[in-house]
Amino acid sequence: MISIIVFVALSLSLLLVLTNKNKKNEPPSPPSLPVVGHLHLLKKPLHRSVSLLSARHGPILLLRFGSRRALAVSSLPLAEECLSKNDLAFANRAHFPSTKQLSYNYCTFDSANYGPYWRTLRRISTVELLSSHRIDSFSQLRSEEVRSMISTLFHECSDKESNKVELKSKLFGLAMNNMMRMIFGKDLAGSEGAGSFREMVKEAHSLLGASTSLGDFIPFLGWMDWKARRTIPRLARRRDEFLQSLIDEHIRKRKEVEVEEKTMIGVLLELQNSDRERNNDEHSRIIKPLIIGLLQAGTDTTSDTVEWAMSLLLNNPDKLKKARTKLMHASVMTGCYKKLTSPISRTSLSSPKRYVYIRRHPF
Repeated sequence: MISIIVFVALSLSLLLVLTNKNKKNEPPSPPSLPVVGHLHLLKKPLHRSVSLLSARHGPILLLRFGSRRALAVSSLPLAEECLSKNDLAFANRAHFPSTKQLSYNYCTFDSANYGPYWRTLRRISTVELLSSHRIDSFSQLRSEEVRSMISTLFHECSDKESNKVELKSKLFGLAMNNMMRMIFGKDLAGSEGAGSFREMVKEAHSLLGASTSLGDFIPFLGWMDWKARRTIPRLARRRDEFLQSLIDEHIRKRKEVEVEEKTMIGVLLELQNSDRERNNDEHSRIIKPLIIGLLQAGTDTTSDTVEWAMSLLLNNPDKLKKARTKLMHASVMTGCYKKLTSPISRTSLSSPKRYVYIRRHPF
């Protein structure tokens, strides 16, 4: 019995020495609890909890969330050091088990590690899908969607005595319709399955944006998170079936009528066909991950940013008046209905305001 106690004590002492040796060059870290680390210190909203910890412990802070480590940097020089000079060291993504199925085995833009595959994603996105020429070609449909939303808001305000309108759902619908028309050339407004797909996008964005599965941070307790283990596979399957049905429909239409491809899915399918002619499958496996990445980046975040911008402007009447004057002037100069979306991009007031919104309300 005594020998067992001595062995355990020596083992723990050796482990403590090795741990302290490895920590010599680590950033400062607040006191943590066994197993959970610093999870007990986090509260919603997350960025404010981390900001308070940084204010208390320093501009660079090492946090441990269960078995995972995170570095909190709140100093501009240190951020430049991490994101500019040593960006490759921080280029890889944290892979959470709960998001493996939703991200197509970590193949989406925001989950793929830096390497040849990620560079292929970036090349296709910047050159083929999000080039200036491609985005400009969708200006008409964006104008149509904005006009449709403005018309809906006008009628709702006219019909209601209080003149109060819930913007969040309408902004999300605007962003979703814009993205679906640019990707598939299909208007989901009022169609069967549109509402359920929007809910799927919201749910997937929530799971991918801030993992809440216990097994992501404390792997040996993952079996306790029965809700995530049941929900995620079902959500991934439903979403994949919906996307596949849209892709199959687009392929069927292409066979029936020869048209010049202007939609994003059309461009991706053209790349896929050219790969098959060269016996290469480089683009075949990235179609769905790319579409999911575009929908995640272009729906919830866009609608939330506009919603926060509206709330900040309403709370600052002087800024609202100045922004309204700028936009009205730009609209008159270019033609409000002909170029409804372009005046905003040319307004000198818009760019600084976007930075303020994102800084004050990060995602």
